[in-house]
This record gives sequence, C-alpha cells and structure tokens, in this order.
Amino acid sequence: MIYFNKEAVEHFRGLGLKDYWTGYVASRVAPLGAVSPPVATASSFTFHPRMLERALPTAWRVAHPTDVTKARLAAADEALRRLLGTAILGSEEMAEAASIIRPVQLVDETSDWAGVSGNLFRYEWT
Repeated sequence: MIYFNKEAVEHFRGLGLKDYWTGYVASRVAPLGAVSPPVATASSFTFHPRMLERALPTAWRVAHPTDVTKARLAAADEALRRLLGTAILGSEEMAEAASIIRPVQLVDETSDWAGVSGNLFRYEWT
C-alpha cells in the first residue's frame, strides 16, 4: 500500500527523488543501505537489473537510504491515518496490536548494533 499512495510520492519528491520509479525502487532497497544495483538485484528478485541500474545510482546521489526509509515510514503513517481514521487507529484493538509489536529502531551507518559498527549490508560480491 505504501508504494502506490500520494503520500509516498510526495515524501519521495521531497527528498529529490523526482521520478516515481526511482522513489519506489529506492524505498524497497533502502533498508539494505546504499547497495549497488547487483546487490539489490540479488536481494530483491522482483526488479529487472536494468531498472535498478538506472534508478539506484541516481537515488543514492540524491538521498541517503536512511532518509528514504524514514520517508517511507512517514508516508505509511500518513496514508493509514487518512484511510483508517482516528476511530480505528485509536481503538482498543489497535492499541493491543501495537503493544505486541516489537519497536523497530532505524539503523544507520553510524549506529553500533550488537557491537558491530557501520552498515551491516555494506558488503557485496565482485
């Protein structure tokens, strides 16, 4: 739902990702970091390699993957608020669902996670 709503397009354009497909592809790959097109191709299985070769270098020159991921999450939040409304989002059932989901912290390249500094997905095959 996130990739086909107006909020996502607006957030990606706000980062400078002007082309819809560049924002879409970047938002799908961003949790891996600024990986190369071959790494993205190997990990995604859904995009043609040439699409990634065109989109990702432009995306990573314009926006950091952490910012793309934050934009995707903000867009999802805005879209769900618009589509579901405050009655559903403020319901006891939604509060219960939220309480059982483990909070996720965005990890960027400066984070120290489990004693490992840097982006865990930085490595690629040559």
